Amino acid sequence: MTKTIAVIGSTGQQGGAVAQAMVKADGWKVRGITRNTKGWGAQALANEGAEMVTADIDDIDPSMVPANAGVFSLTIRKLTNFWEHLANGLDPDAAGEKEASQAFGVALAASKIPTLEHYIFSILPKARDLTTGQRPVPHMNHKAGVDDRIRKELPELAAKTTFVWLG
Repeated sequence: MTKTIAVIGSTGQQGGAVAQAMVKADGWKVRGITRNTKGWGAQALANEGAEMVTADIDDIDPSMVPANAGVFSLTIRKLTNFWEHLANGLDPDAAGEKEASQAFGVALAASKIPTLEHYIFSILPKARDLTTGQRPVPHMNHKAGVDDRIRKELPELAAKTTFVWLG
């Protein structure tokens, strides 16, 4: 039986690597989720056999849940981008809050997918804990707060989540 894995951020560096590996894996169908299915990265994945779906993490309910119907495994690989928000004029705390809001919104949408058996979420450590509060690193602290929220507010999703810390 073929299972479907959805990769949010499938045209990015981390997500792209996961999607490309899974396209070649037996027994898996890849659903690449991206903002732009016409982009070269999305087209390259489609040419390898991935189904490409348009969805925006700022538009969770209307686009994310239907994009993941029938998904067995949902992989979140650095889908949010603190630096993009910072470059668009937000201060570091506001950029971190926006990134955390997007990431938790995706987790909330994932928790509503009845076929979901495995959720993979790329995390960062809390810089405030690593540096005993001496070094503020907003993008790390805000992102680390998301996995805490998933564990506390979405325990059923947390039970089927693999939290991956790369680096």
